[in-house]
Amino acid sequence: MAMPSLPKVSTTKKEAKKTKAKAAKAKKIAENPVAAAEADVMKAKPIRTKKDNTKNDKQQIQYNPDISMSKEQLTAWRREMRRVRNRESAAASRAKVRDRITELETEVDVWKKRYQAALERMGPDAANQFEAEEEQRAAEATASV
Repeated sequence: MAMPSLPKVSTTKKEAKKTKAKAAKAKKIAENPVAAAEADVMKAKPIRTKKDNTKNDKQQIQYNPDISMSKEQLTAWRREMRRVRNRESAAASRAKVRDRITELETEVDVWKKRYQAALERMGPDAANQFEAEEEQRAAEATASV
C-alpha cells in the first residue's frame, strides 16, 4: 500500500509563510541595527580591559556588538544586553532557590522518618510522654509571644 502524499498546496503555503517570516526579519534588522544586535546576543563577547592609574587595578568588562552603530544605538543595545543578562541571572537565581528548597524539603522528610523511627524504638509510653512534653513547650512558646 502506498501512503497518500500531502497536496502541494499546503507545502507551498508553508514555504510562503517561512519566506514571509524571513523577509520580515530581514526588514526589521535592516531598519534597526539594535534588532540585529538583539538577534546576535550570544555573539557579543565580553572584552576585559584594565583600568590604568587605579589603586586596585580591577578589570572592566565591555560588551561590544559585531556591527557598527551610532552612539544612541550603541547605548540602547548595551542597555538591552544588560536587561537580557539580568533576566537570565534572575532566572538562574530563582532556579537555584527552588532547587535548594526542594533539597531542604527532602532533608526534612528524612529527619521526620528518623524521628518516627526513634519514637517507635522508645516504645509507646515514652513516645506519648515525649509528645506531651513537645506540646507543652509549643504552648509555652505561643503564650510568651
